[in-house]
Amino acid sequence: MVVEDSSHSADLNADADDCHALQRPDVAATCSASVVAETSMTEKKNKSRLDVFWERIGTTEFAFHMLMRSLEGEHASTSSSSDDSDDDERVDDGDSRLLSANAVDVLENPSSEQVERYVKARRPVLIRGWAQQWPAYEKWDLEYFQTAPVSDVAVDVDYGADGGGWRKMKLGQYIQVIRDRDWSSSPPYLRLWRYQRDAPFLSKDFSVAACFRDVVPEAKRPPPPHWIFISPAGASTPLHLDPWHFHAWFAQLCGRKRFLLFHPRDIARIANGREFVNPHDPDLSSFPGFADAEPLDVTVHPGEILYMPANWAHDVHALDDTVSLTQNFVDARCWKAIRALYLRFTLGKIARAAEGTTEEEEEEEEEEEESNAINDDGG
Repeated sequence: MVVEDSSHSADLNADADDCHALQRPDVAATCSASVVAETSMTEKKNKSRLDVFWERIGTTEFAFHMLMRSLEGEHASTSSSSDDSDDDERVDDGDSRLLSANAVDVLENPSSEQVERYVKARRPVLIRGWAQQWPAYEKWDLEYFQTAPVSDVAVDVDYGADGGGWRKMKLGQYIQVIRDRDWSSSPPYLRLWRYQRDAPFLSKDFSVAACFRDVVPEAKRPPPPHWIFISPAGASTPLHLDPWHFHAWFAQLCGRKRFLLFHPRDIARIANGREFVNPHDPDLSSFPGFADAEPLDVTVHPGEILYMPANWAHDVHALDDTVSLTQNFVDARCWKAIRALYLRFTLGKIARAAEGTTEEEEEEEEEEEESNAINDDGG
């Protein structure tokens, strides 16, 4: 497998060059759930224009409405047009094992080119035979993270609203909590651990295939969306939609996780703009269309990798104590949509600066502009 190339770089911190940054794809790889969370906690005065942009478009509401608008555009097209929605269902690959219409295809030891067909078709696929070759597959279990040097790293653990929210502790202490089953609330979950910041040596334990490589170089850009998740059995991430137009690959290294994946066409059945249905206990009075949704149900075992296309909502449940690795990435098609949004955002900023708009007025106008983007843009 081919490791990502990070040999080229570009300075993303110069606001004066933001308009030219639009022509560089390196601005694209920062729109992720964690980047949105990080920038939202940063003082406004320290935010670059790019930070504000990713925060604006990274909300669930924005992603939902942009996806809905995109689907409306597809439905308005004639059946003879060669739109993207037709391509989503076609994967001509004799090496895949199609389980059923509502199951995820499985590839055994595929080439990167075979998987790339699924990426281009926006179709989930389960990959076997890749992660088993990684050192991480042999090493990354609870004992490793409790005894390795990384065990002294301070991490933020989510105990849920019923357990007091987030708590900071050493990684080794958290692993002991899992072993002792020492909680009386929701299972504590180490989500979105940005390991490259705290333990960059872990990146040597795996490689990234060419089909999952960003169209952008990694050097000198904001922190990339690469994370490790560690959890006890029973931990879960409720149904959600990743920020606009980002793919993800997910490698299970210890334990099993169950995924429910929903096609973009099901979005109106499972969400209302700000809230998603609980697929395990659906409120059909609030989400009457959920009965017609057709999720793909897949359990990812140790050594397997799941590719999740952009705009596929997903619900995740840990069946065992687990260690998982995931990365978001941007392909050319994703970047095209993001660049269009960034152009709209930047031109609005320039216009408001020329008019001498105050900070408060600018925030109000940006909210209105965001609403217009939702109503006018299909991506």
